[in-house]
Amino acid sequence: DGYYREYHKDSHLFVECSYIDGEISGEWKKYFDSGKVEWLVTYLDGYREGKYQQFYDNGQLKVDGQMDDDKKNGQERRYFENGQLEWEGRYYKGEFDKNWMQFDGSGSTLAKVKFNQGKPESDLNEINLIPTDVLDGLLEKVPVYPGCENGLTNRIRRQCMSSYISS
Repeated sequence: DGYYREYHKDSHLFVECSYIDGEISGEWKKYFDSGKVEWLVTYLDGYREGKYQQFYDNGQLKVDGQMDDDKKNGQERRYFENGQLEWEGRYYKGEFDKNWMQFDGSGSTLAKVKFNQGKPESDLNEINLIPTDVLDGLLEKVPVYPGCENGLTNRIRRQCMSSYISS
């Protein structure tokens, strides 16, 4: 429990977060070698819950979105390195959903792609849209025992696995 910091070999800060009852809680941050924040992911009781943000090395926001129950959910925005909006769309339970719009450097719409819970309803040829891989700050992740897939935290996964093994 308490505050945790990990450093690069050159003594620059690499990761920082807080633990409560053995689980990450609050903001988890990963840093570039330059010392600037690369990722900021919000945790609640050991799972990703709340905002996530990725940054360019120049400090400019790259990706901004929302997690619910350890899955991307809600609006996500992606930006060019100069701060101009590049993509905007929604996730539902970790899958692309509804309309995703791509913009050029001047803010004009380049493409619009429609999804229905992860399945494209539009042609994806020539469109470079891949899901954001939000980093997971957990140092150790308990394996998921069959039947325990819905456990969000290590504590819940361990309890579930123990109950299956002991029964």
